Amino acid sequence: MPNIQKLFIHDKLQTKAGFLYLVYAVFIVLFLLPLDWSFLKQIFSLKLFSFQYQDWVYLTTYSPNIIRVPAFGFASYGNWFLLAIIAFALAYLIKYLKKDHFTYGFLHEFTTTIIRYRLAIIAIAFGLIKLNHSQLPEPSLSDLNTSYGGFLPWKLYYVSTGYATSGYVPILGVVEIIIGLLLLSKKWYGLGAFFAATYFTNVVIANYAYSIGHHVFSSYVLLLAILLLVKYFWSFFRFFFAEKVAEPFAEYQFVKSAKCIRFHKLSNVFLALYFSIIALSVLFNVEKDNFPYSANKQYEKLSGLYNVESFVIDKDTIPYSITDSIRWQNVVIEKWNTISIKTAKPAALSFQRPSLFYADNEARYYDAIGNGERHFYRFNIDSTNNSIALQGLLEAGDNYQFRIKTVGKDTILLDGNILNKPASIVLSKVDKSYLLQKGRRQTNYKI
Repeated sequence: MPNIQKLFIHDKLQTKAGFLYLVYAVFIVLFLLPLDWSFLKQIFSLKLFSFQYQDWVYLTTYSPNIIRVPAFGFASYGNWFLLAIIAFALAYLIKYLKKDHFTYGFLHEFTTTIIRYRLAIIAIAFGLIKLNHSQLPEPSLSDLNTSYGGFLPWKLYYVSTGYATSGYVPILGVVEIIIGLLLLSKKWYGLGAFFAATYFTNVVIANYAYSIGHHVFSSYVLLLAILLLVKYFWSFFRFFFAEKVAEPFAEYQFVKSAKCIRFHKLSNVFLALYFSIIALSVLFNVEKDNFPYSANKQYEKLSGLYNVESFVIDKDTIPYSITDSIRWQNVVIEKWNTISIKTAKPAALSFQRPSLFYADNEARYYDAIGNGERHFYRFNIDSTNNSIALQGLLEAGDNYQFRIKTVGKDTILLDGNILNKPASIVLSKVDKSYLLQKGRRQTNYKI
């Protein structure tokens, strides 16, 4: 282990170990290149100058997706194996053409710099979006009125984490930003790599435990942190476990040309501008955009949980039932233009995973995906004709058209057709408080 510095600094790449290190360096670089056409196509469609921070985050989280792989399982890492094969071939070609032009020290400095900046960009970008709950948003009213078993595992994780009190999610964002800033410092990036490895280990575990669907990318981030940390392993082990003096790792030193120094300054300016744009996007767009929910809040006064007091179809009153597939049990109107209805009829279950890529209002399905207990609709009220149109978010053709009338602040009357039969429905708002909103050590809960 003490010879590790000699290995990195003095040895040429003619040995087998040197060739493998060259493969590793090429492998890391390949992860940064836009190798699949779909990504290039997305780049040209991005609204880069409209300050949509989700677009910038999309660029930050890119990893090559050359071949289509399963969403889960060992085969989901198929692109990694393909890149490893390409890296092996390119490394052999570089070794043949360059021969003695590279040393471990040069490659080590090159790959370390790339990994540092790549990992810092990822950490800071995800930290910023956690500050405004865009990645782990607060649960909707429909989520709060869904039973525990009605969620897919990933949605259960998002709901429970998003509703954590005491600023838990923003604190996670601050931690990621601090990690990113440490990684940008050549003096402190070892400590940043240590924090990144411990932090993103939990992220990887959560992805596997709750089937969140981002396990490949989170594994990539963890891999970058480990690669930065590996050369400090012996020093950390001696200091923390053996309680002995730990010698710092001697970095590879080389004389920088004027062009290299100029490039370094320009890269710092670019990074500062990059994160400034994301930060400004977060500050100016989040509140009005309401991402990942719909931004249409013109019906906010109607929001709440409603009991279905009366449900009449074809002049036949259907009493409340938890087994009747037609009768509505309760209705939730969100603060945005989404309605969810609970019935005994099985709801369409979407296995789509949450995305940070920007989507227009009508293409935002976050509140509906991962919930298998409620039927979700996008609605619009025509005040001229006193009508409301419901369009199914996940079920094609599951649409309704009703005449709507409000009686006071707490009652809504709906008249229309269900199953091609005349229907009349009376909704009564429930004055319900939620324990999560009350917090701990509170008494006299109102249910």
